[in-house]
Amino acid sequence: MMENIRAYGAGMAGGKFQPGVFLRKPAVILRIFALVIGLAQWIAVSRGSWYTSENGNEQICLYANSSSTCSFGSAMGFFAVLSSMGLLYLDAKFEKISSVPTRKRAVTTDMILSALLAFLFLITFFSLWSKYGEVDISKPYNGGMAKSAILFSLLSFITWGAAAFFAWRRYEEGTITNFVPSYEQDFATDIQTGPDYSYGGESDIGVAG
Repeated sequence: MMENIRAYGAGMAGGKFQPGVFLRKPAVILRIFALVIGLAQWIAVSRGSWYTSENGNEQICLYANSSSTCSFGSAMGFFAVLSSMGLLYLDAKFEKISSVPTRKRAVTTDMILSALLAFLFLITFFSLWSKYGEVDISKPYNGGMAKSAILFSLLSFITWGAAAFFAWRRYEEGTITNFVPSYEQDFATDIQTGPDYSYGGESDIGVAG
């Protein structure tokens, strides 16, 4: 029984952090991917989705001349970067958390935040896609980065949706293991093997590659 004790996707607390194993976890890979895409969208919208008039006195958003749409798209990229960094830090520290209720709160936060960002990026995608090019600009302009931001928002939706799925799997695992008698008391100091959905530890199960 003790050899198989796990809580919310990771083994007992006190294990040694292994960067190589951690970086090959599927959900960690998704976080890194989400961070890169979020950064790319942030740059693409903030720097490439505005047209500056000839006199330099006016900036026009390439998404239907809606400054709020440009601001929203840029903000989504920025918040995706911050969220990815925060959740990566949580992933790295998760194995050190010995309290099962604390692990539950961490996984619940992960699941809700990932699902929320997936939903918001879906809205972002349709907003940018439907409004791109609806501007009255007589001069030729380069809209390459603005188009790229549309693709980045779609990829972010997929990535955060997948991250929410992994978080849900960890939550479901925790719900099941909480029914084991004396689980909280038995949860102690060694890393154990078993299905792993994201967090660092000594198990290679669930590792991509």
